[in-house]
Amino acid sequence: MNNLIKRLGWSASLLWVLLCSGCFQAENPFYRESDIVTDKRLEGRFVSATTNSDSTLSDSYVVKPAKSRHYNITYREGGKWAELDAVLFKCGTNLFLDLKKVADNGVNSQPAVGPSSGMEILHLATIFSAHCVLRVRFVEDGIQSSGVLHGNPLYTVLRRHPNLKYKTREQGEPIEPHIRIITNPTEELHALLVAEGSNEEVFGFKGTTVRRKE
Repeated sequence: MNNLIKRLGWSASLLWVLLCSGCFQAENPFYRESDIVTDKRLEGRFVSATTNSDSTLSDSYVVKPAKSRHYNITYREGGKWAELDAVLFKCGTNLFLDLKKVADNGVNSQPAVGPSSGMEILHLATIFSAHCVLRVRFVEDGIQSSGVLHGNPLYTVLRRHPNLKYKTREQGEPIEPHIRIITNPTEELHALLVAEGSNEEVFGFKGTTVRRKE
């Protein structure tokens, strides 16, 4: 999975959080209104730090301020695009992004053998219009974020929190068994981040995107 992240570049990593063989997705927001913060450093067009300066901007994401201290993120990958509602918030000493899909152009796929592109990761992470969360921090002219936690490490973390509840069906259909959508209220999701937010196993930083000057 680490090789997958390196291959995709971190612009994909920002828009996928703790997914595939389970993930921190929830019906309710991970933030309280009092937790919301804003920061100009989050705004702009970003590409992976490994992207060549002469390369195309077709794979990038753009962050713009929106209403009520939210942000709008548009991620593009070739001819595919997805729009996200994002909220930057602080929990303890850590910054997080709460992400939820608003719309996409319907060009998605569900690969049989794991995701092979940033858009496939994003599609899986937001497939049920759930809230996703990832830890972020600002670096010189860019942003770092936590990467993917999956498989046994994820379930080890979740077992430490027996109060968490999950739904198993969406609109009458069974949810993919490797995806966990938490149904606990925001206050309990906030407590989960207080407990695990500084855990490098869960929210360790994996990559960097840099602001691209137009």
